Amino acid sequence: FYAASVAEPSDLDDGTPRGKNELANAYTNRGIFLLSRGEEETYPAALEDFDRAIDLRKGLPLDEEPGFRWGLTAGWMNRGDVLHRMDRGAEASAAYDGAISHLKLLPLEENPATLQRLALAWANRGLVVEDPAEARRSFDECINLLSDPQNPQQLLTLCNATLNRGRHSLQVTDDTEASAADARKVLELLTPHERNHPAPAEMALQARHLLAHALCAWLDSSRKGPGIAEDWITDANYLDVIDI
Repeated sequence: FYAASVAEPSDLDDGTPRGKNELANAYTNRGIFLLSRGEEETYPAALEDFDRAIDLRKGLPLDEEPGFRWGLTAGWMNRGDVLHRMDRGAEASAAYDGAISHLKLLPLEENPATLQRLALAWANRGLVVEDPAEARRSFDECINLLSDPQNPQQLLTLCNATLNRGRHSLQVTDDTEASAADARKVLELLTPHERNHPAPAEMALQARHLLAHALCAWLDSSRKGPGIAEDWITDANYLDVIDI
């Protein structure tokens, strides 16, 4: 269906801004479908579709019609996603930068979806940017934007960014205390929901794993963390047997 919809571009693109936007939508949808298959051989074709959509929307009157700019950010976000999967981190980071620059021009307060997409762009950027300090800043930007999550999607994005910041603290800066603090924050946010929904349950398990890892890493080192070692040992043992 998507291939048929773009087989003759002039059927959608009549030369008007809305026509070009419709054609960009078709390319974006086909690219998302290809990406959702999770097959590496489809990634180059998906990237081509996202690039076509971006090129079409770049020339639209973005200031006159916020929907055009919103669509353009979708192209940049999807481009970053596929490039991340292709292990092209620097290009993926640039794509997320493109999305962020345009999302900042949209009214965040009026539309929770815009805030969510901007926060997600920062979170995803943190996963691909090469500079450790920039990765940390990206996670912080996401977490600060969603400090008061308004819906389940925002809550999960906040928790995911917090988990990734905790992993960054453990793996990059060897800061077990910061890592444990982030894991505990995620558990605090998700405990009321983890028994009722699979997504928060899975993320809470990841938080327990991160916390256990941080506790064990501290216990294996100089034991110069907060509190006493016996408390950390108790926590680690509890996490190992907890039933959710």
